Amino acid sequence: MIKLKYKKEKNEWIFNQEEKILKSYTDIINEYQDKFKKYGYFLNLNCYWLETIKNKKSDSRLSFKNGYEFYILCKALRYSNCEDAYSELSVSYNISSITGFLFFLNVKLNPDTEHIIEDLERMLKLIDKNDLF
Repeated sequence: MIKLKYKKEKNEWIFNQEEKILKSYTDIINEYQDKFKKYGYFLNLNCYWLETIKNKKSDSRLSFKNGYEFYILCKALRYSNCEDAYSELSVSYNISSITGFLFFLNVKLNPDTEHIIEDLERMLKLIDKNDLF
């Protein structure tokens, strides 16, 4: 976990860090695709942003300010009748956030990818055992 004081001058750095983390998650997902394909699943990675102060969720980047949060969502999807995909398993990761009071804002970045690897392995075990819901 990386923690530092938020300043507007850090916006580009935060954006670049988020993009690096997203790339790492994407690379991991791509490594696991064949393992999930074996069971008729594929992995899908999406991003979403929250503005917690206004209770707002968005599929596109929100501005950096107090209450900003960036998430990566990983879904294991399976086709039904070869037409529609539906989600069986999903997990969400908080990658960054800006929190604090008035002029004392802090940024937290979570570049750790261990959790997604553990979760993907857990998903595979559930699928293998047909232990879903």
